[in-house]
Amino acid sequence: MHDFREEGRRLLEFQRLHPHSSFRDCDVVFCHPRTGAVVFVGSYVAAKDAAFLQEYQIRHIVNCQEPSSENYFEGETGFEYFRFNVANWKRQPDTETSEGARRFVSAVLGFLDAALDDGNNVLVHCYAGAHRAGTTAVAYLMHAHGISFAQALRRAQQRRPVINPIGRLSELLTLLELRFALCDAVIQEVQVAYGNWGVAYQLSLR
Repeated sequence: MHDFREEGRRLLEFQRLHPHSSFRDCDVVFCHPRTGAVVFVGSYVAAKDAAFLQEYQIRHIVNCQEPSSENYFEGETGFEYFRFNVANWKRQPDTETSEGARRFVSAVLGFLDAALDDGNNVLVHCYAGAHRAGTTAVAYLMHAHGISFAQALRRAQQRRPVINPIGRLSELLTLLELRFALCDAVIQEVQVAYGNWGVAYQLSLR
């Protein structure tokens, strides 16, 4: 079993030793097509940098670390936090199924959707912004674009090369891909049978 904090610590040490590498504290991985709001993926260094958060107008933050980790500006006016302990997904009920995996991520996807729809930038972070936050970002790209795990991972890594859903995190994304594919297959069947009204109704159930 991976120790994601230790993996992240190694990445940050690599960044310290190789300051000219492509590794950065934070990168944009998604831009909302209507509002222009963006999703940043980054490390705890970005999450605790008040000047950075102010410069990029980030007040919505998803913390993908363990529950004992600090939400640095929680309680301050304007900040909204969402804790998402993604590394713990296998300990949740029914997550061995694709539907259970979808339920596990539904709240964090909803938090991201709501913030972006309202024009608010969001930071998704873990310790280094590679494994846990990266997994969450890939799941969101799958959801937002209706694309496969592999396609979403490529898009995410083009913007932040260090993103790497290792170990059990990749298992979660594989289950989500299956669930999203099943939903798309159902939508196609509904469209054939009932037309666009049926598709709109089916989408409302997702």
